[in-house]
Amino acid sequence: MKTLLARILCSAAQAMWDKDTTLGKYTSETEQHELNLAFHYACELRDWFPWLDCDFDVSKVACNYERPDIILHRRTTHALNFLVIEVKREKYRRAVSLDLKQIRERWFENYYRYIYGAAVILEDNKPMFEVQVLSREEKNAEPISLSHANMGKPLHIPNFSNGRYEQCLQEIERTTAILHAGNGKADALGRVMYALYDLTPEETKIVKGDK
Repeated sequence: MKTLLARILCSAAQAMWDKDTTLGKYTSETEQHELNLAFHYACELRDWFPWLDCDFDVSKVACNYERPDIILHRRTTHALNFLVIEVKREKYRRAVSLDLKQIRERWFENYYRYIYGAAVILEDNKPMFEVQVLSREEKNAEPISLSHANMGKPLHIPNFSNGRYEQCLQEIERTTAILHAGNGKADALGRVMYALYDLTPEETKIVKGDK
């Protein structure tokens, strides 16, 4: 499941650059900061996870008002806290280890108990990126890493208006709530998401290497 999430996050980063060809290209009067890249990335991610709300740079009261860069969750409840993302520009890659530590110690714990966490590293002005994905279930394991160089063929946003996808979305929502409560394993969610994102049998074999 972590590998599948990494592929989705990489595919979203690739799509962001493909759709916005002037991103990162500014005059000498404009300097880009991390939050700008994170904002554009959050805008792209919204369409990849339609069963969730996507929020950017919100404050978390129980964590001294610390602000995760991007969260994919359902507003008004903690039961669907699915994915928390910390974004770094490539020039600040050295700080990624601190982001991963924060995900493990802060966003996987407290009230929030996010099921997955990711560090996303973006270049300032070209489609080069890397994602590192953690799961709360195996929070002390090394993250699954993928980049523009080894992500394989990008995934595409499914046609979520299809009736089969509606059934998948309902099952994902149900399974996510069970996982948040600590009453299930992440591979149950993975099986539904393989179908949702139209992975071929060969692709499914690749991403089934992790749980």
